[in-house]
Amino acid sequence: MRRDIHICVSLLYAALLFYAASVPFFWPTNGIGFVAGPRSAPFTCSELMSSGGDANAMIIGFVGMSIPALLRVILMPKPMGRVEFGLFLVSIALSLGIVSLATLDCAEILHTMIWQKDFGLVSAYGAVFMALVLAFILRKTGLRAVL
Repeated sequence: MRRDIHICVSLLYAALLFYAASVPFFWPTNGIGFVAGPRSAPFTCSELMSSGGDANAMIIGFVGMSIPALLRVILMPKPMGRVEFGLFLVSIALSLGIVSLATLDCAEILHTMIWQKDFGLVSAYGAVFMALVLAFILRKTGLRAVL
């Protein structure tokens, strides 16, 4: 029973991270990318000629989520150790840090997610948050597969 729970939680954790890592390959789902400006008259960052056009490239930061996902798949039957958990936290910090660099250029991430209803961006951040919750569950409860 414990083995089944551990495997299910580990698979869900890895699936969420693989999903977040795949978002850059099909984003922007709404076709416009990051937006900026007031809610009443937003403009897309790709319309800017001097800068802003490369803001959409910052979404590639989510690809870093594939590293802890691959590690969890490889170490599936083992409990999540401190090193694996630390690597996961570092990859979250780097990935989300890279994506947040787009705000220095032109993009407003919350504006894009909420008012422009960009499902891809919302789901990527949601997947990372849910993976964080599952990582805490795997780490703190000591779930492991008993062979």
